[in-house]
Amino acid sequence: MKTVLAELFGYLTPRAVVDVFQSYDVKLRGRHHSAPTLTLVEEAARGSAIVAGVVGFNGADVCGTFLLATTFELASLARPASLRSEPLSRASSVDWILVRDWVGELCNQAIGRIKNKIHRYGIAFEVSPPTAFSGSSLVFAQPKGPAANRFAFSAGAHTVWFCLDALFDAERQVTAGTEETALGEGNVVFFD
Repeated sequence: MKTVLAELFGYLTPRAVVDVFQSYDVKLRGRHHSAPTLTLVEEAARGSAIVAGVVGFNGADVCGTFLLATTFELASLARPASLRSEPLSRASSVDWILVRDWVGELCNQAIGRIKNKIHRYGIAFEVSPPTAFSGSSLVFAQPKGPAANRFAFSAGAHTVWFCLDALFDAERQVTAGTEETALGEGNVVFFD
Protein backbone atom coordinates (compact mmCIF):
# COMPACT_ATOMS: atom_id res chain seq x y z
CA MET A 1 0.00 0.00 0.00
CA LYS A 2 1.42 3.38 -1.02
CA THR A 3 1.57 6.32 1.36
CA VAL A 4 2.22 9.97 0.58
CA LEU A 5 5.52 11.01 2.18
CA ALA A 6 4.08 14.20 3.71
CA GLU A 7 1.34 12.16 5.42
CA LEU A 8 3.90 9.67 6.68
CA PHE A 9 5.99 12.43 8.30
CA GLY A 10 2.78 13.97 9.67
CA TYR A 11 1.91 10.68 11.37
CA LEU A 12 5.39 9.59 12.52
CA THR A 13 6.62 12.91 13.91
CA PRO A 14 4.12 13.52 16.74
CA ARG A 15 4.06 9.80 17.55
CA ALA A 16 7.85 9.82 18.02
CA VAL A 17 7.63 12.73 20.48
CA VAL A 18 4.84 11.05 22.47
CA ASP A 19 6.74 7.75 22.54
CA VAL A 20 9.98 9.33 23.76
CA PHE A 21 8.28 11.10 26.66
CA GLN A 22 6.18 8.01 27.43
CA SER A 23 9.39 5.99 27.79
CA TYR A 24 10.26 8.30 30.71
CA ASP A 25 6.78 8.05 32.29
CA VAL A 26 5.52 11.43 31.03
CA LYS A 27 2.17 11.30 29.26
CA LEU A 28 1.64 14.01 26.67
CA ARG A 29 -1.91 15.10 25.88
CA GLY A 30 -3.84 17.43 23.63
CA ARG A 31 -1.89 17.49 20.40
CA HIS A 32 -2.68 20.65 18.46
CA HIS A 33 -1.07 22.67 15.71
CA SER A 34 0.87 25.48 17.28
CA ALA A 35 2.91 28.46 16.27
CA PRO A 36 6.08 28.41 18.36
CA THR A 37 6.17 32.10 19.15
CA LEU A 38 2.73 32.09 20.75
CA THR A 39 3.12 28.94 22.83
CA LEU A 40 6.65 29.62 24.02
CA VAL A 41 6.20 33.31 24.76
CA GLU A 42 3.09 32.57 26.82
CA GLU A 43 4.98 30.04 28.94
CA ALA A 44 8.00 32.30 29.33
CA ALA A 45 5.69 35.09 30.48
CA ARG A 46 4.50 32.84 33.30
CA GLY A 47 8.08 32.59 34.53
CA SER A 48 8.96 29.25 32.94
CA ALA A 49 12.24 29.48 31.08
CA ILE A 50 12.36 27.36 27.96
CA VAL A 51 14.90 24.61 27.21
CA ALA A 52 15.22 23.35 23.66
CA GLY A 53 17.17 20.96 21.48
CA VAL A 54 17.60 21.02 17.74
CA VAL A 55 19.10 18.50 15.31
CA GLY A 56 19.70 18.76 11.60
CA PHE A 57 19.31 15.86 9.19
CA ASN A 58 20.26 15.31 5.59
CA GLY A 59 19.72 12.58 3.02
CA ALA A 60 19.19 12.08 -0.69
CA ASP A 61 15.40 12.37 -0.32
CA VAL A 62 14.96 14.66 2.68
CA CYS A 63 16.78 17.30 4.73
CA GLY A 64 15.79 19.68 7.48
CA THR A 65 15.73 20.38 11.19
CA PHE A 66 13.85 19.02 14.17
CA LEU A 67 13.30 21.23 17.21
CA LEU A 68 11.90 20.15 20.58
CA ALA A 69 11.26 22.66 23.38
CA THR A 70 9.73 22.51 26.86
CA THR A 71 10.18 23.86 30.38
CA PHE A 72 12.95 23.10 32.88
CA GLU A 73 10.43 21.40 35.17
CA LEU A 74 9.02 19.04 32.57
CA ALA A 75 12.46 18.19 31.18
CA SER A 76 13.66 17.24 34.65
CA LEU A 77 10.60 15.01 35.10
CA ALA A 78 11.25 13.30 31.74
CA ARG A 79 14.58 11.82 32.84
CA PRO A 80 15.27 8.13 33.42
CA ALA A 81 13.67 6.81 36.63
CA SER A 82 17.06 6.20 38.25
CA LEU A 83 17.88 9.92 37.91
CA ARG A 84 14.49 11.37 38.91
CA SER A 85 15.05 10.44 42.56
CA GLU A 86 17.42 13.43 42.83
CA PRO A 87 15.43 16.61 42.14
CA LEU A 88 16.99 19.36 40.05
CA SER A 89 16.88 23.04 41.01
CA ARG A 90 16.28 25.99 38.69
CA ALA A 91 18.64 27.92 40.97
CA SER A 92 21.58 25.67 40.05
CA SER A 93 23.57 26.46 36.89
CA VAL A 94 24.84 22.86 36.87
CA ASP A 95 21.24 21.59 36.86
CA TRP A 96 20.43 23.92 33.94
CA ILE A 97 23.28 22.38 31.98
CA LEU A 98 22.02 18.88 32.81
CA VAL A 99 18.47 19.72 31.75
CA ARG A 100 19.60 21.50 28.60
CA ASP A 101 21.75 18.53 27.59
CA TRP A 102 18.90 16.15 28.36
CA VAL A 103 16.47 18.05 26.13
CA GLY A 104 19.05 17.79 23.35
CA GLU A 105 19.08 14.04 23.94
CA LEU A 106 15.24 13.85 23.95
CA CYS A 107 15.29 15.66 20.61
CA ASN A 108 17.92 13.22 19.33
CA GLN A 109 15.85 10.22 20.48
CA ALA A 110 12.70 11.55 18.78
CA ILE A 111 14.43 12.11 15.43
CA GLY A 112 16.06 8.69 15.83
CA ARG A 113 12.64 7.08 16.14
CA ILE A 114 11.46 8.90 13.04
CA LYS A 115 14.58 7.81 11.17
CA ASN A 116 14.10 4.17 12.21
CA LYS A 117 10.43 4.10 11.17
CA ILE A 118 10.82 5.92 7.87
CA HIS A 119 13.76 3.71 6.88
CA ARG A 120 11.21 0.96 6.29
CA TYR A 121 9.86 3.11 3.43
CA GLY A 122 13.26 3.42 1.76
CA ILE A 123 13.98 6.92 3.07
CA ALA A 124 17.38 7.33 4.75
CA PHE A 125 19.12 10.33 6.28
CA GLU A 126 21.98 11.18 8.62
CA VAL A 127 21.41 13.14 11.82
CA SER A 128 23.73 15.78 13.25
CA PRO A 129 24.51 15.88 16.98
CA PRO A 130 21.92 17.87 18.94
CA THR A 131 22.43 21.48 19.94
CA ALA A 132 20.73 22.56 23.17
CA PHE A 133 19.90 26.02 24.51
CA SER A 134 17.71 27.74 27.10
CA GLY A 135 16.32 31.13 28.05
CA SER A 136 13.29 33.03 29.23
CA SER A 137 12.81 35.09 26.04
CA LEU A 138 13.35 32.58 23.25
CA VAL A 139 11.44 33.11 20.03
CA PHE A 140 11.78 30.71 17.09
CA ALA A 141 11.52 31.52 13.41
CA GLN A 142 8.50 30.19 11.61
CA PRO A 143 9.25 27.02 9.59
CA LYS A 144 9.88 27.57 5.90
CA GLY A 145 9.29 24.07 4.54
CA PRO A 146 6.02 23.51 2.67
CA ALA A 147 5.19 20.43 4.76
CA ALA A 148 6.41 21.57 8.20
CA ASN A 149 4.93 19.70 11.15
CA ARG A 150 4.36 21.96 14.18
CA PHE A 151 2.59 20.64 17.24
CA ALA A 152 2.28 21.31 20.94
CA PHE A 153 1.34 18.86 23.66
CA SER A 154 0.49 19.51 27.27
CA ALA A 155 1.79 17.61 30.27
CA GLY A 156 0.10 19.06 33.31
CA ALA A 157 0.80 22.80 33.37
CA HIS A 158 3.71 22.48 30.94
CA THR A 159 4.00 22.36 27.18
CA VAL A 160 6.14 20.33 24.83
CA TRP A 161 6.43 21.99 21.46
CA PHE A 162 8.14 20.55 18.42
CA CYS A 163 8.69 21.33 14.81
CA LEU A 164 9.93 19.17 11.98
CA ASP A 165 10.84 21.55 9.16
CA ALA A 166 11.96 19.53 6.17
CA LEU A 167 12.40 19.76 2.44
CA PHE A 168 11.27 16.73 0.44
CA ASP A 169 8.88 15.76 -2.33
CA ALA A 170 5.68 16.02 -0.27
CA GLU A 171 3.60 14.22 -2.93
CA ARG A 172 6.02 11.31 -3.32
CA GLN A 173 4.38 7.93 -2.90
CA VAL A 174 6.30 5.43 -0.73
CA THR A 175 5.64 1.81 0.12
CA ALA A 176 6.52 0.06 3.37
CA GLY A 177 9.08 -2.69 3.17
CA THR A 178 9.09 -5.72 5.42
CA GLU A 179 9.61 -5.42 9.18
CA GLU A 180 13.18 -6.64 8.66
CA THR A 181 13.96 -3.39 6.80
CA ALA A 182 13.13 -1.34 9.92
CA LEU A 183 16.08 -0.36 12.07
CA GLY A 184 16.11 -1.54 15.70
CA GLU A 185 15.52 0.91 18.53
CA GLY A 186 18.51 1.80 20.70
CA ASN A 187 18.83 1.79 24.46
CA VAL A 188 20.01 4.48 26.82
CA VAL A 189 23.31 3.44 28.40
CA PHE A 190 24.52 5.00 31.67
CA PHE A 191 28.18 5.17 32.55
CA ASP A 192 29.36 5.52 36.14
